[in-house]
Amino acid sequence: MIYLTSLVMIKNDWILLFFIIIFSLLAIVKWLYKERLFNLVTIYFSKGYFLKYGKENQPIFNWFNAVLFFIQSVIIGFLFFAYCIFYKPEIIQQNSLQLLLKTSIFVSSFFLVRYIVGKALAIIFEINKEHESLTFAKISYLYSSILLITPFTFFIFYIKTYNLLAFHFTIALFSILLIIRYVVIFNNNNKIIFSRLFYFMLYFCALEIAPILLVLKLAV
Repeated sequence: MIYLTSLVMIKNDWILLFFIIIFSLLAIVKWLYKERLFNLVTIYFSKGYFLKYGKENQPIFNWFNAVLFFIQSVIIGFLFFAYCIFYKPEIIQQNSLQLLLKTSIFVSSFFLVRYIVGKALAIIFEINKEHESLTFAKISYLYSSILLITPFTFFIFYIKTYNLLAFHFTIALFSILLIIRYVVIFNNNNKIIFSRLFYFMLYFCALEIAPILLVLKLAV
């Protein structure tokens, strides 16, 4: 059954096209920003990325992050698409490409809206500098996590016998990386967080916990 599901997925040429685009973009990024990309991928083991790029005039909005933002949206879209294939096949039917596009657009919109809301709260509480620093750390760790799971996401669709196992492994790895991300960010910014505890409690509940609960509710 799993093998047949894999064959069905491979027949969707657009899946391979999206992965070709992703890997092509990564090749271009590696060519243009080789050192920066390496520092980002190894961000869980070294603080060199923050020391080198955290003090830029626009550390969040640049072409490097724009490409990774696109890849992030598509990869998360693929994970949801794979989830639907294995557990909610009735959702896909004949609109598999449309489902991926809608999910990717939703993911992009969610992160953009979350940034805008967080920015607005930061302006209200007069902690814009702290918000930008924390946001840069959050997206950097998230992009690193996305890069680390991208090859495994590809395996979900193109491994013959163990695609469901690959899906579970990818989700588990992604979840572990996200947990480590929160722990590391909290540990590195605990002084800022405790000095503005009310703001960060409001931010965390509204923009971190609530979306997770919503996703879990939709998944179940």
